[in-house]
Amino acid sequence: MSTERVDVLVIGSGAGGAVTALELASAGRGVCVLEEGARHELAQYGAGSVEAMQRLYRRRGMTPITGRVPIGYVEGACLGGSTEINSGFWHRTPREVLLRYKSQFDLQNASPEELDPHFEWAEERLHVSLRGSAWPKSTQVFSRGIEAMGWSGQEVPRAASGCEDTNTCATGCPKGAKQGMSRAVLPDAERAGARILTGCRARMLLTSKRRVTGVLAEIEHAAGAREMIRIDADHVFVNLWEGPIGRPLSYASVDKLVARTRRRVGFHFTAHQFRHTYATLAYRDGVALEVIGAVLTHRSPTSTLVYAHPTAEDLRRALDERGVLDRVRDLIT
Repeated sequence: MSTERVDVLVIGSGAGGAVTALELASAGRGVCVLEEGARHELAQYGAGSVEAMQRLYRRRGMTPITGRVPIGYVEGACLGGSTEINSGFWHRTPREVLLRYKSQFDLQNASPEELDPHFEWAEERLHVSLRGSAWPKSTQVFSRGIEAMGWSGQEVPRAASGCEDTNTCATGCPKGAKQGMSRAVLPDAERAGARILTGCRARMLLTSKRRVTGVLAEIEHAAGAREMIRIDADHVFVNLWEGPIGRPLSYASVDKLVARTRRRVGFHFTAHQFRHTYATLAYRDGVALEVIGAVLTHRSPTSTLVYAHPTAEDLRRALDERGVLDRVRDLIT
């Protein structure tokens, strides 16, 4: 496993990661950006929904948020993150939200007046504007409906100057009108010296004294080969927001969720069986045993090995790769 050290490590190349990389690289810091997805050219955007979800979305767009009313949640897994698959709508953070942030979290230097220059910077860079020409017929229908209902409405500015109405925002803009991070920010970050590793998935955050100091990541090369790398950094930027997305469920919540699901599907299973399944699928997906063991907090590799559950095909392939089957055939014939 190769090891390297950088000044700044940014995990994710979406809106937050891209701007962080640009600003710090422009200030002369050595910046490395990890992006799980691939880098795509405009010619690869605008494909059909199925192909685009396989290419641009995390988990192919099948990320559930469980609860009393399960919903689907999607996010990008490509260079530029979700800015490549959204519609480019632009809203400044409302004043009341900023006031709530200040009262709840004592957030400093984030009043509307203090943020105005930053909003203006982003709006200029992303070419945020109103359409500037006649609305599409579908939008005109919405407008007439709003008027008929006696409601108020207004056009939302977009980071899509020169939109050609291809209606492919969710599958990537093939015209380059929408200003996702792959077009509007990351090229300048690279010119400033930032290095971007695509096809590189963070598998484990490394910590020291409750501080994130690096990452173990798995990088997929063009030929499909995978390699584990370790990157240590003076500063690591990663989204660890403690909200419904990404926060570990409590034991009681998991127990209730499993119980509800058992009743719905009509057969018995346990949460621990899911743990086994996760480890087995990760192993079959090529994740190194030492990484799986670390995630499962195993002390011994032997404990992790039991999750391999090799199939007959796995065993046949392993024997064939080592020439055992050929030697057996020679003996038989």
